[in-house]
Amino acid sequence: MSVPGNTYIQTLRGFNGYHLEWRLTCDGDLNNYIHYRASYPGASLKKMELKKHDYINSGEHRDLLHMRDVIDAFRAFYFGQGMPAWLEWRKIKI
Repeated sequence: MSVPGNTYIQTLRGFNGYHLEWRLTCDGDLNNYIHYRASYPGASLKKMELKKHDYINSGEHRDLLHMRDVIDAFRAFYFGQGMPAWLEWRKIKI
């Protein structure tokens, strides 16, 4: 889901959870952005893989979100509420 200016939210579904990412475009410059991945605060930092049918996406155990939390984050994006504070958002390189 995106808004004008190429800011968007996206999710990746695997067999063992969801990865949720939020991209903020800075100053209207499509090449200047910050990409975040959502995590559960205080959860395990243990390396974990999102297992999918075609390949594996690396991350941490706390990155594997439940569907209801992904839906709530999409709602927040849709209503322009920003990144939900009940999730931890860390910068990732894309």
